[in-house]
Amino acid sequence: MTTATTAAARLCNTLGNGDPEFTPHGRDAFHIGDGDALWDVLQNRNWTFYNVEAPYLWEAQAPDGSSIRYVEGDIFLNPIKSST
Repeated sequence: MTTATTAAARLCNTLGNGDPEFTPHGRDAFHIGDGDALWDVLQNRNWTFYNVEAPYLWEAQAPDGSSIRYVEGDIFLNPIKSST
């Protein structure tokens, strides 16, 4: 297992890939459960949400600038956004 250096990478390491039957599918992690619950956890940890298209399709950025894209339980690491 690699060392997670960003909040988004730590989240993916914590969640893992979920049900092995559905891996890898190109995702970095899988959240088994309600997306609203994950949203609440991230919001309570001061993540900000953007590109919210539906309860099952959104992006979130951690306070350290790292971010994820959530698509129906699949979680993908987004590149860290440049401040320039």
